[in-house]
Amino acid sequence: IEDPDVKEFGRRVLREEYDGRYFRVTDNTARSSKSDAGIEKRTINEIIGKSRKWDFILDPYAGFGISAYIFSKNSERVVAVERDWETYSLLKENMMGIKNVECVNDDNTAYLQKCIEDGVKPPNLIDLDPFGGPAAQFLLTLEWMKDGAILCTNGQIEGVYRNSIGIKHLYPWVDKYAGHK
Repeated sequence: IEDPDVKEFGRRVLREEYDGRYFRVTDNTARSSKSDAGIEKRTINEIIGKSRKWDFILDPYAGFGISAYIFSKNSERVVAVERDWETYSLLKENMMGIKNVECVNDDNTAYLQKCIEDGVKPPNLIDLDPFGGPAAQFLLTLEWMKDGAILCTNGQIEGVYRNSIGIKHLYPWVDKYAGHK
């Protein structure tokens, strides 16, 4: 639901419906309902989330919290980490009333490192899903987790769809596919 008059943080804020619940999101390309890859990722999260009862799930790229919400349905505890203050503010609002989701405003790499250093019991599932590469975070999760699952997806195809600046040297074929799904 778009309301062009609602602006926060200099960006348009929209209400996005998912599963009968409304989430406040900004109008940007990372919105999970805005792309095929985002919709596919949401579907994967639904399948994984309901595949079993989870004790603890970590979502270190929480965004607006739709994945955290999905995971909260079958997990005792979900920690949603978001670095960007504006997005984190919307995440906190979106998670109001969901008792088993803890929102953290921090850099995910620093958060993972701190959990390791503090001896925090690792989660059963870590959802690594950046729009880019999660190499540093992946290595930290391998160090932290002795048992459990790492759900690792990324939005690199989104860069192809948008013809992102900075990837042409890595993927010379990008012009052939840019703007096409």
